[in-house]
Amino acid sequence: MWLAPILLVLDRTGSASLGGLTASAALLPTLVTAPLLGAWLDVAGRRRYAIAGNQVLLAAALTAMLAVPAPLMVPCAALAGLTQPLVTGGFSSMVASLVAPERLPRAAALDSMTYNVVNVAGPALAGGAAAAAGAHAAVGLQVALALAGLAAVLSLPRAVDGERAAEAPWPVLRAGASHLLRTPDLRAVTLITMLAQLPWGFMGVGAPALAAALGAGEEAGGLLLAAVAAGALAGAALAPALQARRGLLGLVAAGTFAQGLGLALLAAAPSPPSALAAAALTGAPQGVAIAALMTARSRWSPPHLRAQVFTSAAGLRTGVYAAGAALAGPVLAGPGARLGTLLAGVACVAAALSAPRASAPRRPAGTSAG
Repeated sequence: MWLAPILLVLDRTGSASLGGLTASAALLPTLVTAPLLGAWLDVAGRRRYAIAGNQVLLAAALTAMLAVPAPLMVPCAALAGLTQPLVTGGFSSMVASLVAPERLPRAAALDSMTYNVVNVAGPALAGGAAAAAGAHAAVGLQVALALAGLAAVLSLPRAVDGERAAEAPWPVLRAGASHLLRTPDLRAVTLITMLAQLPWGFMGVGAPALAAALGAGEEAGGLLLAAVAAGALAGAALAPALQARRGLLGLVAAGTFAQGLGLALLAAAPSPPSALAAAALTGAPQGVAIAALMTARSRWSPPHLRAQVFTSAAGLRTGVYAAGAALAGPVLAGPGARLGTLLAGVACVAAALSAPRASAPRRPAGTSAG
């Protein structure tokens, strides 16, 4: 529901640039906090309480955003996003420890589908609440859902907390960063999906403007993002079968390339219905790519570094997404929503083509191809 604060900024100020800055402020701190939080999770345990703390912090910061003057909404957004890697990476890092190795591809696909489900529901709820009762109501609903999530977090089995390690987090932080950089295919999928977040950061802010360019209201931007996530849900369901035919790195690269083509279709859509169809087509390869990414992170990371690999990689993705959101204001003020969406597609294609360089050198002969 990060669309809700953007709609609130647009409602109060009418500034797309400030909306992009708000989204960027909510996401950019994860570049720093993600590896630190991941290393801490790997050595400290108590994952349930850490994630529950994030929910409380998120709700408090969003509540403050409703009350403060417009210029102070940006630091409130930064506070709301400070510990988000505990959710975007912390949850998923637990999956491999809860299933047998042969069930990991299906478990990772199901895990990625949960992101797709909430990415359908979040923008739709934000846009619907804003259209029905105003942007303040959309942010208020986001606060309520953050607090409702506490019950789900605390229902996790105690086993996911893990054992407290004797070592300090700093050696684990160095070891995790080294593993992420020195494992060729893990580095490659991380780089591709990280670069692909630049165009999606733009789309997170630019979707309302694109909806307006299509002749619909700005609130319909939530429906466009929901259509992308609905397509991704279908794509993730196909991912386990596709992984058996093609390597994980190949799926991530091909899925990212296809997203670029889908964004080009979306940029050229003549009407809102055709735009929704193009958005769904764009989301399908995104779902395949993200499901393959989840499997790759689990399969190519040792258990004692897994939380840090997940949170660090998620933090990199979120940080680049924030950069794309920050660029949205100048792009929308200049080239406009349609050309900006086309440029986002070009950026996705460029991210996919980074794969051959990122994956060299190859793994030693005789190791699993995944």
